[in-house]
Order: sequence, then structure tokens, then C-alpha cells
Amino acid sequence: MDGGAVETLPQPNHEQMARCRERPPQFPRRPRSGPTTRAYCDFLLAVTYSGYPAQITAIWALERSYLESWDSARPGAHPYREFVNRWTTDGFRSYVGDLQSSVDRQLEASIGEQAREADDAFFWVTHYERGFWDMAMSG
Repeated sequence: MDGGAVETLPQPNHEQMARCRERPPQFPRRPRSGPTTRAYCDFLLAVTYSGYPAQITAIWALERSYLESWDSARPGAHPYREFVNRWTTDGFRSYVGDLQSSVDRQLEASIGEQAREADDAFFWVTHYERGFWDMAMSG
């Protein structure tokens, strides 16, 4: 981006925002808050000190993992159907696509340290998402 300007973060549409205000679905197994969760939270906090390309990449990778995970579970067994329905809407899919477009623009303009931080952000989100899902599904 020229002059160091930062683009506006894509926003979920009204449908998605309304769903987020609703009572969240209850996961059938309550994941333990342990080292995996703590490490992921620490990473997400730390990425706020990185450049914008790393931040937007982390947000996109996190949201994309939700979309792909729940989309692959369609239509979803009864205890998970509410999650599938929440995280596979056309509105959420569009929001993730907007995030991806923003990431693409940022990465095209990034060089050196910013590009490396963005690559690292993607790697660590996928690492922690996998650990979180493994933990959540094992009870």
C-alpha cells in the first residue's frame, strides 16, 4: 500500500453480526483450557504487535479454518449442526473471501520482514488451530 496506508478491515455483514450476538452454540464436549489454548491466546495477543500484513493474515487464517472445518462436516451430526449452520453461511463465506482479498493485497505490497511475519502468522495459526481441534475432539 502506498504511503504506509492501512486498508480497512473487512467487516462481517449484518446477518453474520446478528448471529454473533445470538446465544453461542454449546460444544458437546467442553474443551479443557490448557497449554494449547493458552499458547494460542498468547500468540494471538503477540501478533497484535506485528505489522498489519501479519495481523490480517492471522485473522483470515483463523476464520478460514472455521469455514473449512465446519464446511467439511456438513450437514453435521445433531450436536454439531448449530456450529455447521453458523460457520458456513453465505455471509460468513463472503466475509472470509473479503479477508482473503485483503491478505492478497497486503502480501503483494509486503517485502522483507513484513512478508516473513505474515508467513509466520499463517504457520502459527494453522499449528494452533490443529492443536485446538485435536484437544477439543479428544475431550
